Amino acid sequence: MPALPKLISMSTSGVNANGPAFAYSAAGNGRYVVFASDSTNLTPQDGVGQNIFLRDTATGRTFNVDVSSNGAIADYSAWPGSALQNPDNPTEVAFTTNGFGEGFNLYIRDVNLGTTRVIAKDISTVDYPFSQDVKWHLSQFGYSNDGSHIAYASANSTTVANDTNRVTDIFVEELATGDVERISVAADGTEANGSSYNPIFSPDGTKVAFWSNANNLSPTDTNFSSDVYIKDLNTGDVTLVSKALNGGAANGASVSVGGFSSDGRYLLFESAASNLVANDRNNDIDVFAYDMLTGDTIRVSERSDGVESNGDDLFARFIPGTHIVEFTTSSNNLLADDVNMRPDVVYTRLGSGEFETLDFTGPVHPNKGITGISYSADGNYAYLVTNSANLVPKDKDTVESIVRVPMSQILKTLQHEGTFRADSLWGDDKSNYMIGKNGNDQIHGGAGDDYIQGDSGNDTLVGERGADYLLGGTGSDELFGRQGNDYLDGGLGEDKMHGNLGNDTYVVNDTQDKVFEYVGQGTDLIISSASYILRDNSQHVENLTLTGLAFMGVGNMQNNVIKGTMAQNMLNGLYGHDTLLGFAGNDSLLGGYGNDRLYGHNGNDYLNGDVGWDKLFGGNGDDTLVGGNGNDFARGGNGDDTLLGGDGDDIIHGDNGHDTLRGNFGDDKLYAGVGADRIVGGLGSDVMFAGNDSGKDTFVFITAEDSPSGPDHDVIFLFDSGEDVIDLAQIDANENLDGNRSFNFAGMQAEANSIWYETNNGDATLYADTDGDAVADFEVELRDVTHLSFGDFIL
Repeated sequence: MPALPKLISMSTSGVNANGPAFAYSAAGNGRYVVFASDSTNLTPQDGVGQNIFLRDTATGRTFNVDVSSNGAIADYSAWPGSALQNPDNPTEVAFTTNGFGEGFNLYIRDVNLGTTRVIAKDISTVDYPFSQDVKWHLSQFGYSNDGSHIAYASANSTTVANDTNRVTDIFVEELATGDVERISVAADGTEANGSSYNPIFSPDGTKVAFWSNANNLSPTDTNFSSDVYIKDLNTGDVTLVSKALNGGAANGASVSVGGFSSDGRYLLFESAASNLVANDRNNDIDVFAYDMLTGDTIRVSERSDGVESNGDDLFARFIPGTHIVEFTTSSNNLLADDVNMRPDVVYTRLGSGEFETLDFTGPVHPNKGITGISYSADGNYAYLVTNSANLVPKDKDTVESIVRVPMSQILKTLQHEGTFRADSLWGDDKSNYMIGKNGNDQIHGGAGDDYIQGDSGNDTLVGERGADYLLGGTGSDELFGRQGNDYLDGGLGEDKMHGNLGNDTYVVNDTQDKVFEYVGQGTDLIISSASYILRDNSQHVENLTLTGLAFMGVGNMQNNVIKGTMAQNMLNGLYGHDTLLGFAGNDSLLGGYGNDRLYGHNGNDYLNGDVGWDKLFGGNGDDTLVGGNGNDFARGGNGDDTLLGGDGDDIIHGDNGHDTLRGNFGDDKLYAGVGADRIVGGLGSDVMFAGNDSGKDTFVFITAEDSPSGPDHDVIFLFDSGEDVIDLAQIDANENLDGNRSFNFAGMQAEANSIWYETNNGDATLYADTDGDAVADFEVELRDVTHLSFGDFIL
């Protein structure tokens, strides 16, 4: 028997709401639903005007959400889009209201704990030219999927330091710590020169999409119009999404980020530009999808025969868990027999070019209109705002109510599924959506970009042609992508996955999963929630991304890109020119053989380039960077870092913090940076730079051979006499005697077993005698230095 519709907008005692209602969100499986209502009978504490409620559909209880920290009910909390559940904790709700008498603020209410806290405050008391729009700004917010962070738009210039641009920015707060980061900035940290809105997290929480009026976030944004961007929270990179087909600037405004698909591959947005795709001639606002894997842009509001929508298309979003797009269109040529002369809400599977409306010819058949709809996070339920009274027996009033119905009962696209037996399903040349359900199924997608899900059983899924999405489900499945850039996820069980031709993405959930790729079949990626060694499993897969609790990632013979998690990881590139990214956690990165790039990012990391001409970037934290063999480049970043050049002619930057820089062998260049640094050139003709700051830098020489007398001596730049020092304490001033004798400082006069200096053309040369003949055995050139004193040395 199909699931029956269920009335949501009712009190704990089962009384229908006596005022209209509309739904906000339904996290997870839809047990908890957040909605707003003008009613006054849903709870004993119901306030005046429109309020926000949480309904537990399992227990039948209804709770107030817009409750202040002192227990007061807001007297008004109506603002479109102003309540959203934490995906990881559906009884925690973020909402906006001005009903507490504190201004219009963004709050988080934990219904279970009975607590409320402020996240972002109204700035209407600040003299900003747009302060009247603050409510709209703060009403744009979103949680990360794991519930750990919240992103919001705010014009408040006091949220973070150095906010001087006087525009609305996007901020991300880590809820556990309260740490806030402004993300609507360029990759180099430059402030946006225009306002930014509508932040939406990617499913994995590593990126935030938004749109902005700024034109300085990307070097290719030259159109002086609004554009859509993606900010990478790990690397700081900014991607211009709304770009022209040739990679240049869009020729029209792009706004209203519609959200990511659940697999994170596509991002929806709307644009009036006509140069994002080929043959865009309708001069209307269209819906587009940006492909995160390929960087391509797809026009969604276009029929399969190439006919363009002849009206504006707006308010696009994905049905959760699918590639089905819902949007509102004012056109009359996307649907067959569209003669109603009014906007329609239409649905299309991405790339299919086929459109439909909600199907009310089946078990759900309302006798009055539908004025709104939202969806559960798993995509199984729709929440209809309707004044129809025939959907559920208890709905006897005439006001707008919220009714939950299964999606498969109202959308034909979701009604094409297998059975509970072993099925054989075959797609066609369109973009098919196919689910095997129970049994050992064989499903072939055919041409087109297909979504194929095996569900239960030991299934065989074949994508054939097109960019296919294959999900095995439970059981030991075998997946074949065939042609195209495919996404293969075996799900639970010991699975076999064959991407074949194209740039494929594999999801590994089990250490026994097998991935098969061969020479010349594209550039491929494995996303693994378990430690994974490409060498032992997949010699022809290039890239590896760890997720969840995965600890170790090891490369192979290819030029690998290996990304860690937000926890501690051990990454090893092995052979090839590899890129290793540690992100958060105290990571250990080993480049192996080849010219590698290693990025520690956050945490106290260990980076070793090993063999090859490597580039190492410590990032934040107290890192250790080892160049190894080859001419390496190392940059410490923030923190008290230790940087070792190894063999070869290395370039080493300490950056910020109290760093230790060691050139070791080769003709090295060492840059102290900001802080009190320790610089050891080692053997070879080294060039060293003190920091251009007030930090006390120490230049250390271990033996006289570190800088021998003659043309191969070391050179020091930016040495500040009276602040920086030269440490010669480890060099024996008299090698003819036992022990380690200290040098005498002889000023500008050469003496035995002493150090002295000379000046010439504004530079100084420091000399040292170690055998007692008053002839220099050691010398260092100090550029732009004319005077040295005893206090400049450790002897």
